[in-house]
Amino acid sequence: MSISSLFGGRYDNKFLLNMSSAPKIELIVDKVASLSEGRLEGRLPEDWFRHIMDPETEFNSEFADALCIGIDEFAQPLPFLPFKALLVTGTAGAGKTNSIQTLAANLDCIVTATTSIAAQNLSVVLNRSKSAQVKTIFKTFGFNSSHVSMSERQSYIANDERSIQIQQKQDLSIYWNVISDIADRALGAVACKTKELPDLCESSVIVIDEAGVILRHILHTVVFFYWFYNALYKTPLYEDGIVPCIVCVGSPTQSNALVTSFNPLTQNKDVKRGIDVLSALICDDVLSKYCEVDNNWIIFVNNKRCADHAFGDFLKHIEFGLPLKPELIEYVDQFVKPASYIRNPMNEIETTRLFLSHNEVKNYFRSLHEQVEVTNRNNLFVFPVYFLIKNKTFEDYKSEIGNFSLEIEPWFKSNIHRLNTYSQFADQDLSKTVQLEEIVLEDGSVEETLITCHLKHIRNSSIGVTSKIKASTVGFSGTYEKFVELLQSDLFIEKTSCDQTIHAYSFLSGLMFGGMYSFCCSKFTTPEVLMEIKNIKMPSIEFLESEMSRMSPDVQTVETDERYDFGLVDDGLSDVDLLEIDPCGDPFFTRYSKLPLTNSLSFEEISLLYTTFKDIFISRFAILQKHTKGKFGKTLLVTYNRNNVSRKQCGEIYSHLKSFYGMLTYAIPANNYTLEGYTNDNVVHLGTDKQLPQILYKKGLPRLVIKDEMGFISVLDNNVSKFIDVVNGQSFHLCTTVDYATVSKVSMTITKSQGLSIQKVAIDFGSDPKNLKLSSIYVGMSRVTDPNNLIMNVNPLRLNYENDNFIAPHIVKALKNENTMLIF
Repeated sequence: MSISSLFGGRYDNKFLLNMSSAPKIELIVDKVASLSEGRLEGRLPEDWFRHIMDPETEFNSEFADALCIGIDEFAQPLPFLPFKALLVTGTAGAGKTNSIQTLAANLDCIVTATTSIAAQNLSVVLNRSKSAQVKTIFKTFGFNSSHVSMSERQSYIANDERSIQIQQKQDLSIYWNVISDIADRALGAVACKTKELPDLCESSVIVIDEAGVILRHILHTVVFFYWFYNALYKTPLYEDGIVPCIVCVGSPTQSNALVTSFNPLTQNKDVKRGIDVLSALICDDVLSKYCEVDNNWIIFVNNKRCADHAFGDFLKHIEFGLPLKPELIEYVDQFVKPASYIRNPMNEIETTRLFLSHNEVKNYFRSLHEQVEVTNRNNLFVFPVYFLIKNKTFEDYKSEIGNFSLEIEPWFKSNIHRLNTYSQFADQDLSKTVQLEEIVLEDGSVEETLITCHLKHIRNSSIGVTSKIKASTVGFSGTYEKFVELLQSDLFIEKTSCDQTIHAYSFLSGLMFGGMYSFCCSKFTTPEVLMEIKNIKMPSIEFLESEMSRMSPDVQTVETDERYDFGLVDDGLSDVDLLEIDPCGDPFFTRYSKLPLTNSLSFEEISLLYTTFKDIFISRFAILQKHTKGKFGKTLLVTYNRNNVSRKQCGEIYSHLKSFYGMLTYAIPANNYTLEGYTNDNVVHLGTDKQLPQILYKKGLPRLVIKDEMGFISVLDNNVSKFIDVVNGQSFHLCTTVDYATVSKVSMTITKSQGLSIQKVAIDFGSDPKNLKLSSIYVGMSRVTDPNNLIMNVNPLRLNYENDNFIAPHIVKALKNENTMLIF
């Protein structure tokens, strides 16, 4: 008997499972609140944070590369920084995110995630506004792009003492290159009073989602920066001695934490497995005992992402390390389809492909693009990506690493994964061939080398942005029904910050102004419809008429895109005469022939304009809905702000005024977008980057045009990022990348998908995987929300795989511990 059958089918299984676990989830709030009441037993040393000795020198007096925080001669040993920890683990989709939602709703806490994609997901789940997006834990404690190349180091311990105090210093020593740089910058910023209060000063409760993919030393790094920032800014939290409570959420049986190192001399990268935060808290006796994990562990048991009983039972066997019985292995056989079927991009078009490696993702994209190029070449976009190499800095870099024979092109190919977001270049179909050319200045000197590659995207494909990118929202594309719903609900206005409200009203007024004419041109429009449209009351707007009288149609202003003149040739004709002569003649534009500039009107005038246009637009919509019995509302409306816009076959979107005028917004990683096309026209508010050489604009630097889930069309600004390598403590600004900060969501690696719920999943484990791990099988299969929408090229459980679930015995032991909180 199913769960829902007990309730007469009124509720689905997912709803019932979530509701049944709700009371215990609420107990997590009490648990965290209790842990967050901890206080220091005594005061930390006065000004301990201003001058700190490198922890490694306490273990190894001969350590030559010591980095002190502050002034070396005043540096003192780092005191022990206490903390509390709560462990929240469970099967994939079991409701761990629900616990974060509950904590965020009931406690003043800092919510973070370990990866950008997990942070994006949390931002959506928590319905965070644009100004309050969930950050990664790295960004929260001050990590930035300049720290990417700072290598972690090995810590040396001269004796076998394993106290929590020694362990904390050892973990901090591993990451000290980054820690000391962030701390020194913070000390300088607070002295200049240029730094805003860091996030870690807002609360003592710090939630870290997907904590199973970061290395153990990050836990102590977060603790260090909590105490450091609060001491530096003398916050009430510090004055009261409030001990931080770190809530670590995730699954230790999913993706592994990796240690990556890069050797500048050989230009080689080394990747190996490390110990993640969750595994350390569970398996390390010293850390586990200090954090009292036996009493501070919450385990979610049932998968609620996918309420299928058999599938949930299968996932629990992997999560808890139970023996996989023959019937479970046979159960997985039903998901298998031929590899050729999965690898053919024309099959299962709406399904997200998951692969083990970045190379397999890249190969899939190449295959997909080849198919599109054959079937519909106009749907395949090829965009240039530019890399500006600073020649003199590159020569200094060669001298520092002692590799004088290193050339720019080999260096570029070895380091491309480091120049920007890794998945953007590792996964995407970036051209293998590169073009190198020297940029010659007017005086004949050559200071930079330009490298050009090309990136491919597909029109109307799902994409995301890798960071917060400036954009200009310029139009709308969707059904009339959807647009009217947005107007009536004021959803767009509500999602706009208060200081931008006047621009939101003006923008929507511009969209209605541009779309008003479409009612008279619809295939559903009849003479009867036109007569009813003519009878709609159109009140006189005094300030609009006076504005119109000041505007001369013969005078061209700089911001011509702010005005769109629909004035009719013969103003002596009546509306009825016009309708008889020209069925497409629109009386709306005899009364409101021009739309004034936003900055020439007050908020009250813009509000009146918006309300008037809204009433007329909805009245016209109601007339056509009545005459078509609702069919009109399903038709497509495409309208741009105060502008006529067309699209070429190649996908280029251009303005008849050679310029787009819109509302300044931002595209954020938490949202999904559809790639509409690109434009080469000017975009007001975005402009050009004066720091970039003009040769880039001459060679071609298009801007992508995207559509969000509500239907609003925006033009993305280009993304300019700097790559700074650090060698022997010296920073080298080697390269500036100019690209689009976008990634396709059509395919990704299994590791990257961790934490996501995906409607339809196709997993390709490869033809003969050599390094297949049980954790990869678990993560990939558990992404799906319905097992009926899961297909795989093989049954991975019938292959040779590594059972890397060494944590399972500890989880089983915790399940038997009466102090462990179990949530089913």
